[in-house]
Amino acid sequence: MKLTRLDAIEILDSRGLPTLKVSVVVKGSKRSKLEARGDAEVPSGKSRGALEVTERRDNDPKKYFGQGVSKVADYIRNTLAKKLIGVELSSLAKFDRLLLSLDPTHDKHTLGGNVILGLSIAFSKALSALSDMPLYKVYRAEYDQLLKPGLRLGSMYTLPTPLFNIYNGGAHADNGISTQEFIVIPKGIAGFGNQVRAGVEIYQTLKQMLRLEKRTTGVGDEGGFSARWENDEQVLDLLTKAVPRAGYKLSRQISLGLDVAATQFFKQKDQMYTVSNFGRNGIAGDSRMLARHYWKWLAKYPIIYMEDIFAEEDWVGFAQFAEDMKTRKLGFYLVGDDLTVTRYERLEKAVTLGAINGIIIKPNQIGTLTETFETCALARLHDIELFVSHRSGETIDSFIADLAIGVGAGYIKAGAPCRGERVAKYNRLLEIEHELKS
Repeated sequence: MKLTRLDAIEILDSRGLPTLKVSVVVKGSKRSKLEARGDAEVPSGKSRGALEVTERRDNDPKKYFGQGVSKVADYIRNTLAKKLIGVELSSLAKFDRLLLSLDPTHDKHTLGGNVILGLSIAFSKALSALSDMPLYKVYRAEYDQLLKPGLRLGSMYTLPTPLFNIYNGGAHADNGISTQEFIVIPKGIAGFGNQVRAGVEIYQTLKQMLRLEKRTTGVGDEGGFSARWENDEQVLDLLTKAVPRAGYKLSRQISLGLDVAATQFFKQKDQMYTVSNFGRNGIAGDSRMLARHYWKWLAKYPIIYMEDIFAEEDWVGFAQFAEDMKTRKLGFYLVGDDLTVTRYERLEKAVTLGAINGIIIKPNQIGTLTETFETCALARLHDIELFVSHRSGETIDSFIADLAIGVGAGYIKAGAPCRGERVAKYNRLLEIEHELKS
């Protein structure tokens, strides 16, 4: 297999900011005239962990406030094309290793993490087209090679449970709410299609309730509602009313989840958390004080998912909270995102400390799909649940749906059942569900 063409253009993401669209064309064996093309649209995060790979931008203040990528696209078409076109390749892993050999830096600042990811995804799609194999099966074949024989998934394909971020706060909405994501989880409902329907019906019910309250029904970056409230608990109370009003049972069918994104209100200088909207008077204190507030929420609401509840370097806070979970004999997901940033070595540390039992998987945090698979394989080895996730700056590219199936993730985060770039992921999974049933 040989890479024969490479292209890239500047497009817009869901926030109206520039991002890359990368195209790769590959040819089969020397005797074959068959060619196949793969296109990738690269997502971008707004709430970013400090250790995420570097995005390459033009830094021209006269265009898109310095965020443009037209020069980056030129770099791919001209400079990188000369290094990649004509190279013989036999797998996605070998292509990714080639990219990493061109940029061995820890933060991918030589080529740019967005450039590397765009190429990696586009090549995987070209490989899928050339082999006439669904993308999730291409990912499964690559992923299984990294697993021990007893852990390999083979042809056992399952649909992930969707996590619907139906109320946005924090960096995703300018509404004074501290928690970044309020999530409904249809864990007690069988069948992906039925889970999607539940998410939609709860979302639409919530919209009606906001109208009755004479509050705005505008949405944040990830499609969740963003009306202003006095504190975060009012949003939680609203969700506990919306679920039964939509015809579903709290706890038994629908549970709640939170992405706190606590790094955003951690004061490095004072080593303290200052949260204005937790409770009536807010909170100012260390991780132990913050933990006490979380335990109150866990006692009051049917929460089974807690993401980034401490700052990205607060390993002690995470480890202590995980230990308290065991002591209290409570079962819920304590999930790392900014803490782990899809990095193998960060997950290794989390495993050593027993800090989490779930990890967010975002390929653009690390660069290549192969590196993403390696982190997923380590999580599977240590029985840490995978939560494949979108970014706040998304595109209509649905590759993370296939990724979730490929790595056997138990869950997927793709935002609210609203806005085309979010719905594209759910629609792709509905297609895969239909295909697997057939």
